[in-house]
Order: sequence, then C-alpha cells, then structure tokens
Amino acid sequence: MKLNLNKSNLPIHNNRYFNFLKTITLICSIFFLNFSAFADEGIIAPKKLGLSSLQLTEQEQQYLKDNPFFKVVCMPDNAPFEFNISGNKRYNKYSGYNIALLSEISKVLGVEFFFLPAESLDDAIAKIVKNEASMISGYTTLIEQLVQEYGRKHGKIGTKLKFSEPVYSVPFYLLGKNSSLPTEGSSIASISLLGSEKESFDELLKKSLGIDDDNIQSKVKIISFTDSFDILKCFNKKSTDYAFLCAVNYPLFESFAKCNYYRLDRSITYSHRFCFAENTPDIAIRILNKAFYSINQEDFNRIIDKTSSETKNYIESNYYRSRFNLHLLLSVSVLAAILIVILIYLNRHSSKKITETVETDELTGLISFKIFRHTARQYIKAAGKKNDYILLSIDMNHFNYINDSYGNNKGNALLIELANHFSNNIKSGELTTRFYADNFIFLLKNPGTLPGIKARFAQLTNVEEIVEKLLPKGYDVSFSAGIYYIDKKVISSEDIVSIVDKANLARKSSKEDTSSKNTIAEYTQEMDDKVELKKEITLSMENALRDNEFEVYYQPKVQVSDGKIIGAEALIRWNRKKGLLKPNQFVDEFEKNGFIKKIDFFVLREVCKFLHEWKSKDGSYPITISFNLSRIHLKDPKLVQTLTDIKNQYDILPNVIEVELTERVMYDNPNGVVETMQDIKNAGYSISIDDFGAGYSSLNLLKDMPADVLKIDKEFFSAKNNQKENIIVSSVINMSKDLNLKTVAEGVETKDQADFLKQAGCDYIQGFYYYRPIKEGEFVTKLLDNM
Repeated sequence: MKLNLNKSNLPIHNNRYFNFLKTITLICSIFFLNFSAFADEGIIAPKKLGLSSLQLTEQEQQYLKDNPFFKVVCMPDNAPFEFNISGNKRYNKYSGYNIALLSEISKVLGVEFFFLPAESLDDAIAKIVKNEASMISGYTTLIEQLVQEYGRKHGKIGTKLKFSEPVYSVPFYLLGKNSSLPTEGSSIASISLLGSEKESFDELLKKSLGIDDDNIQSKVKIISFTDSFDILKCFNKKSTDYAFLCAVNYPLFESFAKCNYYRLDRSITYSHRFCFAENTPDIAIRILNKAFYSINQEDFNRIIDKTSSETKNYIESNYYRSRFNLHLLLSVSVLAAILIVILIYLNRHSSKKITETVETDELTGLISFKIFRHTARQYIKAAGKKNDYILLSIDMNHFNYINDSYGNNKGNALLIELANHFSNNIKSGELTTRFYADNFIFLLKNPGTLPGIKARFAQLTNVEEIVEKLLPKGYDVSFSAGIYYIDKKVISSEDIVSIVDKANLARKSSKEDTSSKNTIAEYTQEMDDKVELKKEITLSMENALRDNEFEVYYQPKVQVSDGKIIGAEALIRWNRKKGLLKPNQFVDEFEKNGFIKKIDFFVLREVCKFLHEWKSKDGSYPITISFNLSRIHLKDPKLVQTLTDIKNQYDILPNVIEVELTERVMYDNPNGVVETMQDIKNAGYSISIDDFGAGYSSLNLLKDMPADVLKIDKEFFSAKNNQKENIIVSSVINMSKDLNLKTVAEGVETKDQADFLKQAGCDYIQGFYYYRPIKEGEFVTKLLDNM
C-alpha cells in the first residue's frame, strides 16, 4: 500500500498575509457558497450510477402501490450526512446528502419518506427493532457493532439488520501540525472506524511507521470519536498530534491555519449504505437500490452541489459560533446582516410560497400532513380522558377510474371540492388533511359508539351535489373508511404516523365488505397480525424452499361408479417450525410477489419423482396426478419448454400428469390462453379447467379450449342440496359429455351430494366425503389398498 503524498497534498503554509487572505476567503465562502473543494475530493458516486433507467417489475410496481410510505430514522445533528436546519428541535426540517438523495428517489418512485429524529444510533436501532420505522438513514459504519450491543443489552441476541448497496463514498484526510507523517508514539484523534476502513487505516499507519506489527495500538495512541467537531477541538487544543476524518468536513480543515492535510490513500473511504430492519422485505431494498443507481451522473452532481451549500453554512455556522474570536464574529455579523437584508428583499415572495407549501396541501389547500401530525399531538395531549379521539381514514372507491375516464383535471377538481366539503363538516378541536391521492384522514372527537361514528361517516360522504356538478348525470360514487380509537398515551409524531397506518389497514379491509355502498371497519389487532404474517411469509419463503419446509400432499379423486381411486391432486403445504400453514394463508401472497412460479414447479418435480419411483418398482403408473399452474405462468414465453424439461428429466410418459388451470385464466387474453393450452397438451400434459362456474369465462370458450377435464366448482354443492344447484350441475355434466370432457366434482362432503352426482352421471369426485389431502406415505398406502 503506497502513501499518496504529491503536490495536491502539499501543506497549507502559514503567514500573516496568507491568514488575512484566508479570513476574507472564509467569510466569502460562508455567504457566497464556494464549494469547489468538494468537486475533487468530496462525495464519490458509485460505479453503478446511471447504469440504466429505472425499470421496475410488475411485482415491484405493485409493492410501491401497496406501500407508498417509508419511515426513516435520521440523526438531526449528523452533518453533513443529515441535520435539522430549522434551528428548533420542535420542528423537523432536514437537509444533508442522505436526505437529498432520498428526496430525489422519492420523486422517481412516487413514494414519500417520513423522517423520524433519533438522539443517537442506539436510539435509531431501537426504533427499527421495535418496528417504529423500517430504515436508518445516518452514518451506518457503526451500526453492525451497535446492534450486537443492543441485542445483548435488551435480550435480543438474534437481532439483525439489512443494508442497501453502497450509494456513495467519501475519502478520509489526515490533518497534522507539520509536513511529517505519524511516527511511533504519535497520537491520532480519529472518527470511529470498523471493518475494512479500520484495516486500511492500520495498514497505512504500519507503512508510515515502517513496522510490521499488528498491535498498532502499542505504537500509536489512537483516540476515537463519533463527532467531527470533537476531533477538531481535540486537535486544535494540541491534545493530539494528528486528526483523521472524512473529506466532507473539508470546510473545517481550512479553519486551522496551522494545519496541513493530506489525502493519504484512495483505498480508505466511508461507503454509505442505508440500513433496514430485519423484517423489511428484500423487494423494498431491491427497489431502492434500483432507484439510486438510476440517477445519472449529472443529476447526482446537481444533488450534491445543491445540498453542499446548505451543508457548508450549517457546519461553518456551528463551528464558528463557538470557536471564532469576537473580532471575526463581528465582521461576519456585519456581512451577514447585509446579506440577510438582500436575501429578505429578493426572496420575500418565494419564502412565503415555500412556507405555504410546507404548511398546506398544494392541491386542496388543507393543512399539510406535517402540521396535522403536530396539531393532532397537541389535541390528544390536551384531551380529558382516554379515547377522546378517533382517527378516521376515508377514500373514494375506484377513484383512478375518474382520472382515467375524465382526465386528471376533473379528478383534481373533485378532490378540491371534497376537501372543501370535509373542511366545512369538522368541528372545533378536529382536523382533516389529504394524506395522499384520494385518501383523506380526520382527527375526530369520539362519539362514543359505532353508530355515532357511522353517522359522522355518512355526513362526510354526503357528496351527491358535488358529484352531480362535476361528473356525468347518474355517476355514483362510494367510499371506504377505517377507524382507529386513539389512546391518550399516543402523543408523539411517530405514533400519529403509526395510527394513520392502522386506520388505513382498517380502511383497506372494509373494501372486502360488499353488503353496502359505503363501508367502514374498525381496526383490530388481527389486521396487524395479518400484515406481520404477510411480512414473515415474504421474508422466509426463499429459505423455506431451500430448507425443505414445503411439502406436497395428495387428495385422491375417486371414480363415481365404484369408489376406486383413479387420480389425485397434488397440493402444497408449508410445514414451518411454528406449525403448518395451509395454502389460503400464503398462496395469494405468492401470486402477488411471483414466488408461486417456483412453488408450482416444485410441486411438479415432486409429482414427477413420485411417479418415476412408482414406475421403477411396479413397471407402470398407478394413476394420473394433477397439479395447479398459476395464471402468471402463462405470460412466460419459456413455460412450455420448462414443463417439457421437467417431464423429460424424470422420463414421464404423456398424459400421466394433468395441468390444472383455473377458469379465470381466460379473463385477460382468451385467444392467447387457448394457444398456450394447446402447446401444453402438445408437450405431453393433460389439461383440466379448475373452479368452473366461478364466472370469469364465457361458455362459448369451452368449444375452443383443448381441455380434457372440467372440475365443477365446490360452490355449487351446498349442505342443503338446493334443487336449483342440482339443475345447474346436471346441465354442466351433460354439456361436458357432449364436448367429450370428463367431469370432476370438487368439494363433496356429504353422502347426499355423492348420490346426486352419481345419478347425474358425474365421472369423478374429489372431497372430504371420501378423502382429505394426505401426506405421500399415507397416499401410497391408500393406493395399495385400492388395487
């Protein structure tokens, strides 16, 4: 490792004339924002920067739609990475490199970041371990060590965190009193280093000292700090010989007229990564990584330059306020006063506009969510008793249809009218704001009963006159709402965000209720449990597949005429350490995130293994086994090739395995689906149409479908043996015979149902009346008994 000490690293010489010029330069740099020093040795963009334009998968786009907000913990005093520039701890207005980059990708992704202050990295870690936030923005080098200490201290030994890929890098400098490098016995004040940073630093020191001793601490005294100001203070008081810290503190280097600074080696850099809670889905981190790397070099430089001005002012004002002598302060004050007058004069109107933007929603004129949070906290703290308030979340169903059909201008006009209506219908001591899109939230006084809340909801959604004024005659709108009952203990801004999340959970669940036009639901702990299960499923599914937690169960199909097993359906089960999960608990989520493709092929391979082993022993296949193929496979141009490869791998003969496709596959692209089905048949698979009667396809498509089997949906078989149902089922069976299709009735649970199906001429039955889904070993026993 070579020490890089060239002309660009020459020391700053110290004389009176230079000091006079330097003082003038420093003063001007504060107010005229000269930041050329950063251009050469400041923040370094990653190599992947601008690698490609942002391209998100359908799964990633859906994730952002479902999760448009990120709660981020930041350090208000962590300049230049992030800091509070409001000058008032009660109001959080953040700046810094991390904040600027997150703000940029906020625009790119269409998401919003809520910044929550932390007193320290320990506090930040506590916030994400407790799920109060999902992401840490600040200086993350120390986090991996601190999280272990946090785990030991709080009894959470297994606590882990995740990280983004490096977003930018910052080089380090060595400051000294003269042009020499450290020697044995020197003392160095350094920012706390870990991992590769520390290893590189130790190697440099060994090179400088001309020694080959791993115990560098015995040769050089290193004093560690977590704050750059403390390092420089120690150095300026001559308490240490050298100071070692990041290049982003360059403006402070120049404050030491008697110091030299060197760029020792380009291998020592701080690489910034954003930190995430352990339960943060990998897809969220993947999306953010893509967003960071989609920023081109020009935009990256613009972000850094823009933020650097504010950063320098903040750093220098903090430093000079406590360290410069009175004479310089007076000089600076005079210049500052002149500049302030000029700025006030020039920016009076723009400042007013910025203030209004911060305090109000730009579209509707309602208070901003930031003001809502602050005011709501005050109202709740002043409440007389527990549960004096509720948080109500409302949105309009199918609002996107209005934008798509009548234009965004019409949609925005409707939102403005709704905002005026909502504002006119809240009482003293209540609040409302637009949270995002068409989602409005309300802090309302608790009427005490659910009927009372429903009455307020009805009052707020009585908007027929508004709709008639803006939309075509007869256009009907409906609303969904969620309620959260606020405990008086909820007093922090973070808690306000959390209860909004809970009310929105309830609102989303209310959309499942189709019994009335406007629906409303109360938040319950079960809703959070579902969300947590969803997160847990997403985080553990890959490891579960690798660790063989998924199992294939077989549900036999019997021949109606004699009750013999003639086939089976292969079904997936998730056997976790916490207990067995049934498909209805995870399959829908797998459909959304795309993991269902891996599961379907896993089931197919298990079926092929089973049939191959049976044939190897018996010489023939015992039955035909079906497996479910999700409709998302049908968009994969390599589907048929993959199915063919798996079947050929186990030497399976044609039509021994049956592919089950649900009727709903016909919903998107009937002609394309029929073509794909024919390709699957040509590859040597039989095809059955599952859940027939669910209402997605048209009967006339049956004539074109290259199917072999029709599975009649279990919804046709009620416990009451309804006569109308029987007529429909009989008609389907007769129609199937005419189309040369075999029929399977699924979900059969009673003898009456079985007797009716036998009389109607159904070919096969699948249901609990005969067999439940069973493990492979038990299935083999049942097969042998039937032979």
